[in-house]
Amino acid sequence: MPAFFFFFIASCYSDFRLRRHDILHLIPFALTLIFGLTLSKSAAFAPATDVFFSGTAAAAALSHIIYYAYMIAIVVTLWRFRQQFRVHHSGARSELLAWLTQLAAVSLFAHSLVFVRDAVRLTTSSDLVLVLQLIGALLALGITSWIALKSLLQPGLFRDVDRRLLQLAPRQSPIPNSDLKRIVDLVKAEKPYLDPNLNLAELAHQVAMTPREVSELLNGALGTHFFDFVNGYRVEHAKTLLLATPKRSITQVLFESGFNSKSSFNTAFKKYVGQTPSMYRANTAA
Repeated sequence: MPAFFFFFIASCYSDFRLRRHDILHLIPFALTLIFGLTLSKSAAFAPATDVFFSGTAAAAALSHIIYYAYMIAIVVTLWRFRQQFRVHHSGARSELLAWLTQLAAVSLFAHSLVFVRDAVRLTTSSDLVLVLQLIGALLALGITSWIALKSLLQPGLFRDVDRRLLQLAPRQSPIPNSDLKRIVDLVKAEKPYLDPNLNLAELAHQVAMTPREVSELLNGALGTHFFDFVNGYRVEHAKTLLLATPKRSITQVLFESGFNSKSSFNTAFKKYVGQTPSMYRANTAA
């Protein structure tokens, strides 16, 4: 489970490196190993039935506790990654996040079979246990193959957000206001926000700055992050289209304004305007 957990972190963050304190994750493994050896020794001095029902159940319970504890950590990691992704990508969907979520869900399903197997082992015949064992082994093989194929066919999928962009320590000298003007002028003239896949790195490349500098500048000078900065321009563009082309549908307007879903469009529009796009068009036209 520590390896599985670190796989999720390394997939989400390109700057991930193992550190010395990460060796603490070996403690659950060591405890399980010691516990298993203790049970093995006790088998020589206790009735077989007692060892089976008490020792096996206790060992299985410990393994399940460790598994679900790490799965909780994985879910928290994915949730944080989703929040950070939204800050640095202007509404684009993270294919990595979608895949990792599917992987976590499949893992939970597979382990649930293991949990049922361990429960059944104590109460019924070994035939059902053997079937569940076989299904679990096939699922484990499938998950391993799935990860390997994803790595081979979509290597870029594993490098989505760099945590270093989020750790914005104060600069020794402020970024010149001319840099902010350069960003605003480019956004107004080139309208890169119309691209639904625009991200922080791409905008930084267009203004010949680093992603860190752009992110820090938007946060420090404007008090906003990249996601809100871009959506603000998209909403203004949508407002113009809604009034200039009354026969154009809301769906057409949102896609032509750089949004990629109706929900994100309505949320952003209501945040900046205070009403839905339909209400805005009706009230302003009237």
